[in-house]
Amino acid sequence: MRNPEKWADLHIHSSFSDGEWSPKEIILTVSKLGLSAIAITDHDTIAGITEAEKIASTAGIEIIPAVEINTDYNDKEIHILGYYLDINSPALSEGLKRQREARLKRNEEIVGKLNKLGLKISFEEVLGLAGGESLGRPHIAQALVNRGYAQCKEEAFAKWLKRGSPAYVPRRSISWQEAIKLINQARGIAVLAHPGKSYVDHLIPQMIKEGLEGIEVWHPSHSPEDSERYLQICKDLSLLPTGGSDAHSHKDIPLIEQFKVSFKCVERLKGKKG
Repeated sequence: MRNPEKWADLHIHSSFSDGEWSPKEIILTVSKLGLSAIAITDHDTIAGITEAEKIASTAGIEIIPAVEINTDYNDKEIHILGYYLDINSPALSEGLKRQREARLKRNEEIVGKLNKLGLKISFEEVLGLAGGESLGRPHIAQALVNRGYAQCKEEAFAKWLKRGSPAYVPRRSISWQEAIKLINQARGIAVLAHPGKSYVDHLIPQMIKEGLEGIEVWHPSHSPEDSERYLQICKDLSLLPTGGSDAHSHKDIPLIEQFKVSFKCVERLKGKKG
């Protein structure tokens, strides 16, 4: 008799960054969905991992220490995922701290621009919505919704927060090269997140030279054709294929069910880790 297929989600966000649910809520949810492993990939912070690990074993869920580091490249965003990190790495901790400090300053400037546009929200209320370590534009968007300036966060982004909009402030982040280096210094595995959103396929060979070891093949932003293309690139360049839902809240449960990946992805990551 064959063993039943095991599943994992290698891209989930918690309330320690821009997610709306706690690590505990995530673990209880994915346990009910029958997953065996998850990676909480919060933006520029690993603070949620310890909380997740405390309760994961009782739920029978393996927690993969992970992060998503946001970087800019020309007019594009490039996100780098890191898996099986040494969360006690001083270099990683210091690098992520600098990222979060830059986020704080950027978002304070965005709130200032919004105030000048007549949208009266305070930086303190945005901080209160963030809760966790990593402040982001979604928290500002939620403040705008709470104040009645927008009906939903998507509308807030479209009107004021996206690139080219009136309150947009460019990110002051590390480069993708530095992000990969940070992950490698923490003895982790660097993976290019949702490349179908950034359209930087031409950079992948250079990224490999810098230490990239995988590509996120399966993601909600990818069409089936995108996934097939990136899977072929992984085969051609000997990269690890990964995937996940990029879930941020309970409303994304259908995405978890759709974009869960075979546990073989986890085993390949472990094999690379050695």
